[in-house]
Amino acid sequence: MLGGALVFTAGCGDDDAEDTTADPDLGSSDGGGVDSGSESDMGVFMCAAGEVTCSGVCVSLREDAANCGACGEACTDGQVCNDGACGEACAEGLVACDGACVDVAISTNDCGACGTACAAGESCVEGTCGCPGGGTLCGDTCVPTDSDPSNCGDCGVECGAGEVCTEGICQEDCAAGETSCGGLCTDTTADNANCGRCGNRCGRGEVCEAGTCGVPSCLGRLTYCDGECVNLATDSANCGSCGAACRAGQTCSLGSCVASCELTTCGRECVNTDTNNQHCGACDNACSAGQSCRAGTCVAILCRLGQTNCGGECVDLQTDEQNCGACGEVCGRLESCTRGSCSVIFMPR
Repeated sequence: MLGGALVFTAGCGDDDAEDTTADPDLGSSDGGGVDSGSESDMGVFMCAAGEVTCSGVCVSLREDAANCGACGEACTDGQVCNDGACGEACAEGLVACDGACVDVAISTNDCGACGTACAAGESCVEGTCGCPGGGTLCGDTCVPTDSDPSNCGDCGVECGAGEVCTEGICQEDCAAGETSCGGLCTDTTADNANCGRCGNRCGRGEVCEAGTCGVPSCLGRLTYCDGECVNLATDSANCGSCGAACRAGQTCSLGSCVASCELTTCGRECVNTDTNNQHCGACDNACSAGQSCRAGTCVAILCRLGQTNCGGECVDLQTDEQNCGACGEVCGRLESCTRGSCSVIFMPR
Protein backbone atom coordinates (compact mmCIF):
# COMPACT_ATOMS: atom_id res chain seq x y z
CA MET A 1 0.00 0.00 0.00
CA LEU A 2 1.41 3.41 -0.99
CA GLY A 3 0.29 6.89 0.07
CA GLY A 4 -2.79 5.62 1.97
CA ALA A 5 -4.34 4.01 -1.17
CA LEU A 6 -4.65 0.29 -1.88
CA VAL A 7 -3.82 -0.86 -5.40
CA PHE A 8 -5.01 -4.18 -6.81
CA THR A 9 -5.64 -5.66 -10.23
CA ALA A 10 -9.29 -5.65 -11.23
CA GLY A 11 -10.71 -9.07 -11.92
CA CYS A 12 -7.74 -10.96 -10.45
CA GLY A 13 -7.77 -13.25 -7.40
CA ASP A 14 -10.52 -14.88 -5.37
CA ASP A 15 -13.51 -12.59 -4.82
CA ASP A 16 -14.07 -14.09 -1.36
CA ALA A 17 -10.49 -13.53 -0.20
CA GLU A 18 -9.61 -10.71 2.16
CA ASP A 19 -8.14 -7.85 0.16
CA THR A 20 -5.77 -6.42 2.74
CA THR A 21 -4.91 -5.85 6.36
CA ALA A 22 -3.50 -2.71 7.87
CA ASP A 23 -1.97 -1.48 11.07
CA PRO A 24 -4.41 0.65 13.06
CA ASP A 25 -1.70 3.27 13.35
CA LEU A 26 -2.67 4.25 9.81
CA GLY A 27 -5.23 6.50 11.50
CA SER A 28 -8.98 6.67 11.63
CA SER A 29 -11.49 8.62 9.62
CA ASP A 30 -11.79 12.26 10.58
CA GLY A 31 -15.47 12.05 11.40
CA GLY A 32 -16.45 13.11 7.88
CA GLY A 33 -18.42 11.05 5.35
CA VAL A 34 -16.97 7.63 4.60
CA ASP A 35 -15.96 7.19 0.98
CA SER A 36 -16.82 3.66 -0.07
CA GLY A 37 -14.18 3.94 -2.75
CA SER A 38 -14.35 3.95 -6.51
CA GLU A 39 -12.67 2.00 -9.28
CA SER A 40 -10.83 4.00 -11.94
CA ASP A 41 -10.40 3.03 -15.59
CA MET A 42 -7.07 1.44 -14.69
CA GLY A 43 -8.59 -0.76 -11.95
CA VAL A 44 -7.07 1.21 -9.05
CA PHE A 45 -9.31 1.27 -5.96
CA MET A 46 -8.91 4.44 -3.84
CA CYS A 47 -10.13 4.90 -0.24
CA ALA A 48 -10.31 8.06 1.86
CA ALA A 49 -7.37 8.95 4.07
CA GLY A 50 -7.16 6.64 7.08
CA GLU A 51 -9.19 3.86 5.41
CA VAL A 52 -8.35 0.56 3.72
CA THR A 53 -10.39 -1.96 1.71
CA CYS A 54 -11.66 -5.14 3.27
CA SER A 55 -13.52 -7.43 0.83
CA GLY A 56 -13.91 -4.53 -1.58
CA VAL A 57 -15.27 -2.05 0.99
CA CYS A 58 -13.42 0.96 2.42
CA VAL A 59 -13.33 0.75 6.22
CA SER A 60 -11.53 2.34 9.16
CA LEU A 61 -9.66 -0.37 11.04
CA ARG A 62 -9.70 1.86 14.11
CA GLU A 63 -13.50 2.05 14.30
CA ASP A 64 -15.11 -0.78 12.28
CA ALA A 65 -16.39 -3.49 14.63
CA ALA A 66 -16.34 -6.03 11.75
CA ASN A 67 -12.74 -5.23 10.88
CA CYS A 68 -11.17 -4.01 14.12
CA GLY A 69 -7.41 -3.63 13.80
CA ALA A 70 -7.30 -5.87 10.74
CA CYS A 71 -9.63 -7.06 8.00
CA GLY A 72 -11.95 -9.79 9.24
CA GLU A 73 -11.14 -9.24 12.92
CA ALA A 74 -14.73 -8.85 14.16
CA CYS A 75 -15.67 -7.82 17.67
CA THR A 76 -18.15 -10.00 19.57
CA ASP A 77 -21.73 -8.87 20.13
CA GLY A 78 -21.92 -5.97 22.54
CA GLN A 79 -18.34 -4.90 21.94
CA VAL A 80 -17.18 -1.80 20.09
CA CYS A 81 -14.03 -1.08 18.11
CA ASN A 82 -12.05 1.67 19.77
CA ASP A 83 -8.69 2.68 18.31
CA GLY A 84 -8.28 -0.68 16.55
CA ALA A 85 -9.10 -2.83 19.59
CA CYS A 86 -12.35 -4.51 20.64
CA GLY A 87 -13.67 -3.44 24.00
CA GLU A 88 -16.74 -3.18 26.14
CA ALA A 89 -17.05 0.63 25.97
CA CYS A 90 -15.76 3.65 24.05
CA ALA A 91 -13.10 5.97 25.37
CA GLU A 92 -14.23 9.09 27.20
CA GLY A 93 -15.74 11.63 24.83
CA LEU A 94 -16.71 9.05 22.18
CA VAL A 95 -20.08 7.39 21.53
CA ALA A 96 -20.77 3.88 20.20
CA CYS A 97 -22.65 4.20 16.91
CA ASP A 98 -23.33 0.93 15.07
CA GLY A 99 -20.30 -0.73 16.65
CA ALA A 100 -17.94 2.19 16.03
CA CYS A 101 -16.67 4.75 18.53
CA VAL A 102 -17.24 8.21 17.09
CA ASP A 103 -17.03 11.81 18.24
CA VAL A 104 -20.60 13.03 17.71
CA ALA A 105 -19.40 16.63 18.14
CA ILE A 106 -17.64 16.58 14.76
CA SER A 107 -18.86 13.50 12.85
CA THR A 108 -20.88 14.45 9.76
CA ASN A 109 -22.44 10.94 9.73
CA ASP A 110 -23.41 11.02 13.41
CA CYS A 111 -23.69 14.72 14.26
CA GLY A 112 -24.97 15.23 17.79
CA ALA A 113 -26.42 11.70 17.86
CA CYS A 114 -25.94 8.37 16.11
CA GLY A 115 -27.47 8.31 12.64
CA THR A 116 -27.89 12.08 12.32
CA ALA A 117 -26.08 12.81 9.05
CA CYS A 118 -25.30 16.32 7.80
CA ALA A 119 -26.19 17.35 4.25
CA ALA A 120 -23.53 17.48 1.56
CA GLY A 121 -21.38 20.58 2.01
CA GLU A 122 -22.25 20.98 5.70
CA SER A 123 -19.89 20.52 8.61
CA CYS A 124 -20.57 19.20 12.11
CA VAL A 125 -19.57 21.76 14.72
CA GLU A 126 -20.24 21.01 18.39
CA GLY A 127 -22.85 18.44 17.42
CA THR A 128 -24.82 20.69 15.06
CA CYS A 129 -24.86 20.55 11.27
CA GLY A 130 -24.24 23.83 9.53
CA CYS A 131 -22.19 25.70 6.99
CA PRO A 132 -18.67 26.72 7.92
CA GLY A 133 -18.17 30.42 8.56
CA GLY A 134 -21.83 31.11 9.32
CA GLY A 135 -23.08 30.55 5.76
CA THR A 136 -26.45 29.11 4.73
CA LEU A 137 -27.02 25.87 2.82
CA CYS A 138 -28.77 26.73 -0.45
CA GLY A 139 -29.32 23.54 -2.43
CA ASP A 140 -26.06 21.69 -1.94
CA THR A 141 -23.84 24.77 -1.59
CA CYS A 142 -22.99 26.88 1.46
CA VAL A 143 -23.31 30.58 0.61
CA PRO A 144 -22.91 33.84 2.61
CA THR A 145 -26.49 35.15 2.47
CA ASP A 146 -25.38 38.42 4.06
CA SER A 147 -23.41 39.36 0.92
CA ASP A 148 -24.40 37.00 -1.93
CA PRO A 149 -26.46 38.98 -4.52
CA SER A 150 -27.98 35.70 -5.79
CA ASN A 151 -29.07 34.62 -2.30
CA CYS A 152 -29.45 37.89 -0.40
CA GLY A 153 -30.89 37.34 3.07
CA ASP A 154 -32.29 33.95 2.07
CA CYS A 155 -31.82 31.28 -0.57
CA GLY A 156 -33.03 32.32 -4.03
CA VAL A 157 -33.46 36.04 -3.25
CA GLU A 158 -31.64 37.74 -6.12
CA CYS A 159 -30.75 41.45 -6.17
CA GLY A 160 -31.62 43.56 -9.18
CA ALA A 161 -29.27 45.14 -11.68
CA GLY A 162 -27.04 47.77 -10.08
CA GLU A 163 -27.77 46.49 -6.57
CA VAL A 164 -25.47 44.87 -4.04
CA CYS A 165 -26.23 42.63 -1.07
CA THR A 166 -25.30 44.32 2.20
CA GLU A 167 -26.10 42.67 5.53
CA GLY A 168 -28.66 40.47 3.78
CA ILE A 169 -30.52 43.38 2.12
CA CYS A 170 -30.46 44.32 -1.58
CA GLN A 171 -29.38 47.95 -1.77
CA GLU A 172 -28.27 50.54 -4.26
CA ASP A 173 -24.62 50.28 -5.21
CA CYS A 174 -23.13 53.41 -3.63
CA ALA A 175 -20.56 55.68 -5.22
CA ALA A 176 -16.92 55.59 -4.21
CA GLY A 177 -16.42 56.92 -0.68
CA GLU A 178 -20.02 56.20 0.35
CA THR A 179 -21.54 53.38 2.38
CA SER A 180 -25.06 51.96 2.26
CA CYS A 181 -26.74 52.36 5.66
CA GLY A 182 -30.34 51.20 5.88
CA GLY A 183 -30.69 51.38 2.12
CA LEU A 184 -29.33 54.95 1.84
CA CYS A 185 -25.88 55.90 0.60
CA THR A 186 -23.99 58.13 3.00
CA ASP A 187 -20.50 59.42 3.77
CA THR A 188 -19.67 57.81 7.11
CA THR A 189 -16.74 60.19 7.58
CA ALA A 190 -19.12 63.12 8.08
CA ASP A 191 -22.60 61.70 8.85
CA ASN A 192 -23.63 62.41 12.47
CA ALA A 193 -26.13 59.51 12.35
CA ASN A 194 -23.63 57.02 10.88
CA CYS A 195 -20.23 58.19 12.04
CA GLY A 196 -17.46 55.78 11.10
CA ARG A 197 -19.98 52.95 10.65
CA CYS A 198 -23.70 52.49 10.10
CA GLY A 199 -25.84 53.26 13.15
CA ASN A 200 -23.11 55.01 15.16
CA ARG A 201 -24.89 58.25 16.12
CA CYS A 202 -22.93 61.14 17.61
CA GLY A 203 -24.07 62.55 20.94
CA ARG A 204 -25.64 65.94 21.56
CA GLY A 205 -23.19 68.72 20.82
CA GLU A 206 -20.90 66.41 18.84
CA VAL A 207 -20.17 66.35 15.13
CA CYS A 208 -18.70 63.65 12.91
CA GLU A 209 -15.28 64.53 11.56
CA ALA A 210 -13.14 61.96 9.73
CA GLY A 211 -15.42 59.19 10.99
CA THR A 212 -15.05 60.12 14.67
CA CYS A 213 -17.59 61.85 16.94
CA GLY A 214 -16.28 64.80 18.91
CA VAL A 215 -16.84 68.37 20.02
CA PRO A 216 -15.58 70.75 17.31
CA SER A 217 -13.03 73.43 18.06
CA CYS A 218 -13.94 77.07 17.42
CA LEU A 219 -11.35 79.77 16.91
CA GLY A 220 -10.77 82.51 19.43
CA ARG A 221 -13.49 82.98 22.04
CA LEU A 222 -16.26 81.46 19.95
CA THR A 223 -18.33 78.54 21.25
CA TYR A 224 -19.84 75.65 19.32
CA CYS A 225 -23.65 75.68 19.56
CA ASP A 226 -25.93 73.45 17.48
CA GLY A 227 -23.69 73.13 14.46
CA GLU A 228 -22.02 76.55 14.36
CA CYS A 229 -19.43 78.62 16.17
CA VAL A 230 -21.04 81.63 17.88
CA ASN A 231 -20.10 84.47 20.20
CA LEU A 232 -22.07 83.98 23.42
CA ALA A 233 -21.49 87.63 24.30
CA THR A 234 -23.42 88.96 21.31
CA ASP A 235 -25.51 86.15 19.74
CA SER A 236 -29.21 86.74 20.50
CA ALA A 237 -29.99 83.04 19.83
CA ASN A 238 -27.27 81.88 22.22
CA CYS A 239 -26.88 84.73 24.69
CA GLY A 240 -24.55 83.80 27.54
CA SER A 241 -24.98 80.07 26.84
CA CYS A 242 -26.01 77.76 24.00
CA GLY A 243 -29.75 77.85 23.35
CA ALA A 244 -30.42 80.87 25.57
CA ALA A 245 -32.37 82.98 23.05
CA CYS A 246 -33.40 86.56 23.69
CA ARG A 247 -37.05 87.56 23.39
CA ALA A 248 -38.44 89.47 20.43
CA GLY A 249 -37.25 93.07 20.54
CA GLN A 250 -34.25 92.20 22.69
CA THR A 251 -30.64 91.91 21.73
CA CYS A 252 -27.62 90.22 23.29
CA SER A 253 -24.99 92.49 24.78
CA LEU A 254 -22.06 91.14 26.81
CA GLY A 255 -23.87 87.81 27.23
CA SER A 256 -27.13 89.29 28.55
CA CYS A 257 -30.41 90.03 26.80
CA VAL A 258 -31.19 93.77 26.85
CA ALA A 259 -34.15 95.82 25.64
CA SER A 260 -32.28 97.50 22.83
CA CYS A 261 -28.85 97.60 21.26
CA GLU A 262 -26.91 100.71 22.17
CA LEU A 263 -24.25 99.72 19.67
CA THR A 264 -24.93 98.35 16.16
CA THR A 265 -27.28 95.49 15.30
CA CYS A 266 -25.77 93.15 12.71
CA GLY A 267 -28.14 90.30 11.97
CA ARG A 268 -29.00 88.87 15.37
CA GLU A 269 -25.96 90.37 17.11
CA CYS A 270 -25.41 93.60 18.95
CA VAL A 271 -21.82 94.54 18.15
CA ASN A 272 -19.32 97.32 18.52
CA THR A 273 -18.18 97.98 14.97
CA ASP A 274 -15.13 99.79 16.36
CA THR A 275 -13.67 96.54 17.69
CA ASN A 276 -15.59 93.59 16.20
CA ASN A 277 -13.42 91.60 13.77
CA GLN A 278 -16.47 90.23 11.90
CA HIS A 279 -18.17 93.62 11.59
CA CYS A 280 -15.35 96.13 11.54
CA GLY A 281 -16.62 99.64 10.76
CA ALA A 282 -19.81 98.15 9.26
CA CYS A 283 -21.85 94.96 9.39
CA ASP A 284 -20.28 91.96 7.62
CA ASN A 285 -16.97 93.74 7.04
CA ALA A 286 -14.71 90.99 8.38
CA CYS A 287 -11.01 91.48 8.96
CA SER A 288 -8.57 89.11 7.31
CA ALA A 289 -6.47 86.57 9.15
CA GLY A 290 -3.70 88.32 11.05
CA GLN A 291 -5.71 91.54 11.34
CA SER A 292 -7.71 93.08 14.16
CA CYS A 293 -10.39 95.75 14.25
CA ARG A 294 -9.12 98.99 15.77
CA ALA A 295 -11.39 102.05 15.73
CA GLY A 296 -13.48 100.51 12.95
CA THR A 297 -10.47 99.73 10.75
CA CYS A 298 -8.78 96.38 10.10
CA VAL A 299 -5.10 96.65 10.96
CA ALA A 300 -2.30 94.11 11.10
CA ILE A 301 -1.75 92.63 14.53
CA LEU A 302 1.72 92.74 16.00
CA CYS A 303 1.78 90.48 19.02
CA ARG A 304 4.33 90.71 21.77
CA LEU A 305 7.22 88.25 21.91
CA GLY A 306 5.92 84.85 22.99
CA GLN A 307 2.36 85.48 21.79
CA THR A 308 0.54 84.42 18.61
CA ASN A 309 -2.35 85.97 16.71
CA CYS A 310 -5.33 83.58 16.87
CA GLY A 311 -8.55 84.89 15.37
CA GLY A 312 -7.60 88.50 16.00
CA GLU A 313 -6.33 87.99 19.55
CA CYS A 314 -2.78 87.76 20.84
CA VAL A 315 -2.53 84.62 22.96
CA ASP A 316 0.16 82.55 24.63
CA LEU A 317 0.01 79.10 23.02
CA GLN A 318 1.84 77.67 26.01
CA THR A 319 -0.94 78.47 28.51
CA ASP A 320 -4.13 79.47 26.61
CA GLU A 321 -6.77 76.72 27.09
CA GLN A 322 -8.62 77.86 23.93
CA ASN A 323 -5.46 77.77 21.83
CA CYS A 324 -3.15 75.24 23.47
CA GLY A 325 -0.08 74.58 21.34
CA ALA A 326 -1.83 75.90 18.22
CA CYS A 327 -4.72 78.19 17.33
CA GLY A 328 -8.07 76.51 17.91
CA GLU A 329 -6.72 73.62 20.02
CA VAL A 330 -9.21 73.72 22.91
CA CYS A 331 -8.54 71.82 26.13
CA GLY A 332 -11.26 69.72 27.75
CA ARG A 333 -13.42 70.78 30.68
CA LEU A 334 -11.10 69.15 33.22
CA GLU A 335 -7.87 70.00 31.44
CA SER A 336 -5.41 72.86 31.62
CA CYS A 337 -2.84 74.07 29.11
CA THR A 338 0.72 73.57 30.29
CA ARG A 339 3.69 74.12 28.00
CA GLY A 340 1.46 73.93 24.95
CA SER A 341 -0.21 70.63 25.88
CA CYS A 342 -3.59 69.90 27.42
CA SER A 343 -3.33 67.82 30.59
CA VAL A 344 -5.88 66.56 33.10
CA ILE A 345 -6.26 68.55 36.29
CA PHE A 346 -5.93 66.17 39.23
CA MET A 347 -8.12 67.19 42.15
CA PRO A 348 -7.16 66.02 45.68
CA ARG A 349 -9.67 63.67 47.29
